[in-house]
Amino acid sequence: MDAVLKILLLEDNPYDAELILRELQRQGVTFTHTIAQNQQEFLKGIREKPDIILADYALPQFNAREALRLLTTKSLPIPVIVISGTIGEEIAVDMIRQGAADYLMKDRLGRLASSIAMALESNHLRLENQRYMQELEESTARYRSLFEDSPISLWEEDFSEVKVYLETLTDSGVSDLEAYFNENSSEFIKLTGLHRILSVNQATVELYEAESNADALAKLGGLFSEQSRRQFLDYVLRFHQGQTAWRSEAEHLTIKGRGIHVSVNIAIAPGYETTWAKVFVSVVDLSELSKAQQQVQQSESLLRSVFDSSPDWIMVKDRHHRFVLANKAFAEDIGLTPEDIIGKTDLEIGFEKEDVLGSKHKTGLLTSDKRVFDTGKSIQSYETSLRHTNGRRWLFDSIKSPLFDEAGHIWGVMGIGRDVTERHKTEQVLEETRQNFEHLFNSLNDGVAVISLEGIILESNPVFYKTLGYTREEMIGMPLSIIDRPEHTAEINERMGRIQANGEATFVSKYRTKDGRIIPVEVNTSLTTYQGATAILSISRDITERVEAEAALRASEEQYRLLFHTVPEMILILNNKLEILHANTAASDLTGYSLD
Repeated sequence: MDAVLKILLLEDNPYDAELILRELQRQGVTFTHTIAQNQQEFLKGIREKPDIILADYALPQFNAREALRLLTTKSLPIPVIVISGTIGEEIAVDMIRQGAADYLMKDRLGRLASSIAMALESNHLRLENQRYMQELEESTARYRSLFEDSPISLWEEDFSEVKVYLETLTDSGVSDLEAYFNENSSEFIKLTGLHRILSVNQATVELYEAESNADALAKLGGLFSEQSRRQFLDYVLRFHQGQTAWRSEAEHLTIKGRGIHVSVNIAIAPGYETTWAKVFVSVVDLSELSKAQQQVQQSESLLRSVFDSSPDWIMVKDRHHRFVLANKAFAEDIGLTPEDIIGKTDLEIGFEKEDVLGSKHKTGLLTSDKRVFDTGKSIQSYETSLRHTNGRRWLFDSIKSPLFDEAGHIWGVMGIGRDVTERHKTEQVLEETRQNFEHLFNSLNDGVAVISLEGIILESNPVFYKTLGYTREEMIGMPLSIIDRPEHTAEINERMGRIQANGEATFVSKYRTKDGRIIPVEVNTSLTTYQGATAILSISRDITERVEAEAALRASEEQYRLLFHTVPEMILILNNKLEILHANTAASDLTGYSLD
């Protein structure tokens, strides 16, 4: 949290407020704050648009629950962390359900900074998701509106079987397809029956005088005049030769047999050039041609933009839980194409049975779909595991939303999923690293402390604070000069400068314990980073036994030297070459030579 946070603290106890603010400073949070002690001050505080609210659960005439209600009423997306000294688990869980980002006990504020960071990140993601979903829903609604409400006739057809049939004839040796169909009328009739009309809009129903959309879908495929039959052969042969679009004027028949003069535009949808599974058809009066082309282009552009540019999974399923739309990201991740997915269920495209149908311990995809159909409300899921028969595994954050028809009836469910597998793995690695570090930190036989550049103890392991006779709570926040003795202030400052200049330093010092004892220590220091700031890592070892042993050795040597020189007999110490290495005073006196 490098930026300066604006914190609104809802707390009527000055002591508790000071405790929280000091804890924030200790944990390295940079902030400005406003304290509110009642509802009036709280309302004034939220007008300043704080980044986060730290709220005591209960005040004499106001509480955190009421604060959450006011934020909801005013549609203010400010995260709230509830802090209390008496809150029970049941109440804490209820506060989370009411919208609180987290809850902490006043005597357990060790994770306050991390809780704030998580709350801010979660709030940011939630706002981004809301914005993204709103844009997506608006884009989808615009596309559907353009299709359904367009004043021109729009069709969506499947020519995949036509393509397969033409390729079969070519592979069998038919080189001139046009001549073949002209000579074999039954084969031509068969060809015209292979295309499928997938959907039409209301303008098509009205233009072709159908009783309903279903009536149009059932009958339009068989409405061919002699001219339209010839044109059908013309454009499918052009498609076979590599063209992707065709346009011409034509005389069509309505379902009631009335002839109409129209301009027909037929185009293979981008991405379907190899299958012809999606072909767009627009039929317009010549006077409406320009407007119709623009609307078709907008429809296609919106559809491509929404589906093909998103890295997230986007799909739509109908009430039979069959896919009617699927984007490239979704299809590619499961090893299929969007065309492979359309019309199939989750099981049919390879998702594991338990993930689809659910179990005692897991909500299945079908269950969440049904909940959207039953309630008409969107639902969100976080870190949902999905498994595919191709061996892939994912963790997904997802949202499912209902899709309504013009009558207000739910006809489908749109799902958007974001792959958080790598994020989850990273979080696991970080957590394991943190746990391993804590274990190592607390298991070392030497005393370890993290000290700020200002000389304040930020963290310590048990060996450090127990050796000095303190508790961890007493040690954290203590100036180093208290244990390194105030009279050593100049020496401490010199060491600090040396560490910052060289990045490390090793020295011997003396620490004062809580009960006044002096402990000689050997200290190894180096620069480190702690909670985003440069700090000093200090590893100290109690060398009392070593110091005492060295003193005893010096005393023993002194006694030996005194005895050596006070005995009246001459004592000489020779090497293997009979060279004198040492001689006592008596030897000097007897020989007349000085000891030198």
